[in-house]
Amino acid sequence: MSVLLAQLQDEGPPSQMLARAFAPRAIGPDPTEPSWHVFVRVKRASAPVGFPELKMTGAGEVRTALVPMSRVAELATNPAVTRISAPRELRPLMDLARPLVRVPEFRQQTQSSGRGVIVGVVDSGLDVSHPAFAGRVLSLWDQTVQGNGPGVNFARLGAVLTGTAMNASPDTNGHGTHVTGIAAGAVAPFEGVAPEADIIMVKTNFQNTAIAEGVRWIFSEASRLNRPAVVNLSLGGHGDAHDGADDLSTVIDAESGPGRIVAAAAGNEGTDAIHSSQRIMANQPAVFTIRIAPNSTGDTPPFFFLNGWYSGGGTCKVRLRSSTGQVTPFQPVLTADPTARNYVLQNDRANIATPPASLNPNGDHQFFIVVESRFQYEAPNAIRPSRPTR
Repeated sequence: MSVLLAQLQDEGPPSQMLARAFAPRAIGPDPTEPSWHVFVRVKRASAPVGFPELKMTGAGEVRTALVPMSRVAELATNPAVTRISAPRELRPLMDLARPLVRVPEFRQQTQSSGRGVIVGVVDSGLDVSHPAFAGRVLSLWDQTVQGNGPGVNFARLGAVLTGTAMNASPDTNGHGTHVTGIAAGAVAPFEGVAPEADIIMVKTNFQNTAIAEGVRWIFSEASRLNRPAVVNLSLGGHGDAHDGADDLSTVIDAESGPGRIVAAAAGNEGTDAIHSSQRIMANQPAVFTIRIAPNSTGDTPPFFFLNGWYSGGGTCKVRLRSSTGQVTPFQPVLTADPTARNYVLQNDRANIATPPASLNPNGDHQFFIVVESRFQYEAPNAIRPSRPTR
């Protein structure tokens, strides 16, 4: 029915929160946490009824809503709701600048400068006082502060600022200012792609639900001004299958069209050793080896995670083997709550989630594993496997 909202009720370190946010599973029966900003998938041409106080936003297959934890289970039983997804925190990304995509040559040939176009950016914010953007920043939605949001049809999240009030929302990270400079900066010799475009900024909290609302709001503002718009997303993450079926991609597909374009970062991690694949045959286990610096080096990360996907047409069992030789039991696809289990492997703690394919929009199976130091956090009901005999 949903992503891992029930696990959000548990206490734990950031790494466990990461595991909960990435692995879909059914909703627990007694939610007690405060409100969460979630994605809600609904059946086509229908909408949840009886929850006007949730202020659900969007009109497509995927909506967003601020839902009190005490109401999540009730919302999940609504016949119009097919899935509820917990927010996932993305991170800012950046890649190579305009000369490598031959922007100067294009501008010389077409005499295009961005005049009449809105460049929207969803990122860490913007230094609106920078001369590269002087007089061209129309508005800024700061999603990181208290406020009522943009108004009707949007979440009561943050505040929209205009004019000199935008100076009260600094870009303390600098990433948003950087990418906006590449997109629409206007200080020679470091002009951006569209130095005469107007700018609308969303200073986001980097949750994919808030990012989706930011994209919708920028296009809404552009429509109100009767202007075409391009939205830049120099950010990303690895919580989905990278096949375009995730909630944020679905929202972007629904919002895009003529005069409404979304550009996203790509290639930033193309050379990183973070992807692997195996062909798994019946009764022939495949092994993924993850090399972690030993504790003696002082370079051991506090945790790491593995996000795996395979066809919904088959089923696999997953287990984890530590460097000391301990192994967890083979964990099958778990069709009932909880769809994640905790294990202790000597000095490490592991959380393995194996939800059914029916919970994922693409119909594929997912397994999500988080391993962290046992000394940082000891999970309740953890299973302590013994050393194998073979």
